[in-house]
Amino acid sequence: MKVSLFWRVIEHARRKAEGKNAWETTSRQAALLVRHLTKQDPEEIADFERHFSWYMANAYTREMWLAVYLINGHCDFAVFDRHLSWLIGQGSRKYAAAVDEPDSMAPYAERSIDTDDMLYVGYRAYKLATGAEVEQAILSAHGGMIDQPDDMNFLAMQFPNLADR
Repeated sequence: MKVSLFWRVIEHARRKAEGKNAWETTSRQAALLVRHLTKQDPEEIADFERHFSWYMANAYTREMWLAVYLINGHCDFAVFDRHLSWLIGQGSRKYAAAVDEPDSMAPYAERSIDTDDMLYVGYRAYKLATGAEVEQAILSAHGGMIDQPDDMNFLAMQFPNLADR
């Protein structure tokens, strides 16, 4: 699966998944993606998961962590991973803008999207399609521990749009 197809599949599912709130939309989107991927060749499903994992790792920065902390009032690995998977689900433009400038999420970011459905799309699709587990070796997003911020004024200066929400 080429990167362009990865994003087309994500964005198509996003358009079809519109729900009452971010949680419902994210859950619907994940279900649509799993349904689509289970019809693909197992290597395509693994490619989807490789791309997804790469984009998770690419966004795994201190600046993004601080922005997610500001959006939620706290941040741990679970909250951060859910947020990044939700961000990928927003599509390539919003993802790229947020990675480049996390403050750009201010108009649309919501407090903790308390679902990890997007995180496991590739795993679920691969398991359903093949009956086997996707190889753990293709995945690994965590870089290392990112410190919690101590100074909310610093965060407000770094991300003025998010702080104003």
